[in-house]
Order: sequence, then structure tokens, then C-alpha cells
Amino acid sequence: LVSSIRGKGDPGYKVTSKFLAECALCLVQNADELPGGKNYGGVLTSATGLGMPLVERLMRVGIEFDDPKEI
Repeated sequence: LVSSIRGKGDPGYKVTSKFLAECALCLVQNADELPGGKNYGGVLTSATGLGMPLVERLMRVGIEFDDPKEI
């Protein structure tokens, strides 16, 4: 599957800082909604560890996601 993510602003500063802040806030404010619950851990990517709660937070701050397409 292939998907695109877009945000307005400089990708190295504005968009990256949104991702970082929303990941941190998601861990604190959405712990009970995370895949596997708040006691799930290990070395995980942000997509695996934070799942849809992160996607929803990012969409609220202007990050756009394309629907996945098969290649």
C-alpha cells in the first residue's frame, strides 16, 4: 500500500514540530485509546504505537492523508 501525507509549511520545521507535539500529546491524553492499551510497549513506530488516535489528532491540526492505494 502507498499513501501520501501533506502539511502546510516547511517540512523540516513546521510540519515536523506538529508531528512531534501531537505524538507526545497523544501518548499523554489518549493513552487508553492506543493500540494495545497504555501498558503496551517496546520499540514501535509512531503508526504502530499510536495508530488512529494520532491520525485523528494530526487531521485536526491540518495534516492531510490520502487514501491508501495498492501498488
